[in-house]
Amino acid sequence: MNTKQYKKLNNVTALKKAHAKCKLYCHKFIRVRDIKWSEKTGYYFICIACGKLIGVTLYQDRSIYNGRNLHASHYFDSEKIESVRYNPDNIHLSCDRCNRHLHGNKENYLINLKNKITIEKFERLNFIAHTIKKYDVIELEQMADEYRWRTKLRANELQIKI
Repeated sequence: MNTKQYKKLNNVTALKKAHAKCKLYCHKFIRVRDIKWSEKTGYYFICIACGKLIGVTLYQDRSIYNGRNLHASHYFDSEKIESVRYNPDNIHLSCDRCNRHLHGNKENYLINLKNKITIEKFERLNFIAHTIKKYDVIELEQMADEYRWRTKLRANELQIKI
């Protein structure tokens, strides 16, 4: 690919569309990754910040009914720190209260995050967060396709529709 083709492909509009697509599939994957099933409680997730168990309600077609309560919450700010914007170790489900009203509830988020992903992975994530990363359209498209595929696999395991 020559320079002219690369610049045409990575113009501002194309990058915005690719970021939007990647964000959509990344967040869908996080939702299905963190949803659990048990016979006692049905479908649920545990908020990464407060630790509260929150039930997940499904429509008759097995799609998620209360999806607005499932927030894909970032420990490192996704708008300011692009290097970990789509890193699954940086994104976990949180409840509406913690994510929106408590602005992420970062103190508790950090404690639970280190327990969930291990201290070693957190240190690696912290290192990545302090590096500069700019995505191009091709890379974003590849990540979006990867997240779409992983989402379908996990949704099939849970027997839900996304």
